Amino acid sequence: DPPQQAERIVAMQLHIVLPVKAGVIAVALYYLFYAGWLSEEMTVRWVVQEVLQRFFQVYVGCNVLAAVMLWFWRRFRPGIFQWLAFSLGLLDGLFVAELMILTGGFDSSIYWLFPGLIVLNALSIPLATPQIALNLLLSFFYLGAGTLYANIPDPTSGSLPPIAFRSISTNAVASTLATNRISRTTRPIRVIDLPYSSVPPETAGGPDLPRVLTLWLLTACCYGVQVLAERQRQALEEAREFAMREGQLHSAGRLAAEFAHQIKNPLAVINNAAFSLRRTLRDSRSDVTQQIGI
Repeated sequence: DPPQQAERIVAMQLHIVLPVKAGVIAVALYYLFYAGWLSEEMTVRWVVQEVLQRFFQVYVGCNVLAAVMLWFWRRFRPGIFQWLAFSLGLLDGLFVAELMILTGGFDSSIYWLFPGLIVLNALSIPLATPQIALNLLLSFFYLGAGTLYANIPDPTSGSLPPIAFRSISTNAVASTLATNRISRTTRPIRVIDLPYSSVPPETAGGPDLPRVLTLWLLTACCYGVQVLAERQRQALEEAREFAMREGQLHSAGRLAAEFAHQIKNPLAVINNAAFSLRRTLRDSRSDVTQQIGI
């Protein structure tokens, strides 16, 4: 029922998901804005990092708003929490994909956050369709983040051909490096404008098929475990209801036996008195006053 779903979602989000998410946001906030480990040069990768920082701000704002709604959840309709959990799971997947882009794409260890998100979504979202759809989207976010990282031109990792490098002067190199920088007011840089090679480094890994299959299998397993747990819960409820009904029937049987016993005793006395009265009348005796009184 929607009220039960809302109670389950609020319990999971308030007591498990949001505290863990607060710690992750704190670490990401430090590394994105204060650690200075991101590139300061205005390259194409810098532009991507700038966009991801803005998305992080939107992500934090959405989570704060969701936390307020979850804290005062009794003031809202229960049906909206199913969509709230789905939206939060979607934002979490995009956020983890953002961290993948910033930390190495397919080779990033951030990948291991995706299985955790799949398990959390299975615990938070009771219905089958949104749960499976969201967990499958996480695998596509993984593929998209790795592919995007591999295709972002990184001038610092490219190199000029050796022959061309020997044939250019120092001023030409400086001019080439200068054209590799963009400002906030200029038009977006295009891949064809890059003086360096836009091909990603050869060491960049491709999509790992076992990892993708792991995400898909984990999605199916989480849903299967949830189905088995739901069936077990229904079986326990049916057994509890059967035991309760059996107890009610047993009580009703005892009540009926007690009722029959209490009614049978006076009926037996009346029956005996009636038999004695009939025998007295048959014998034509006139002392029937005692039997009639009984």
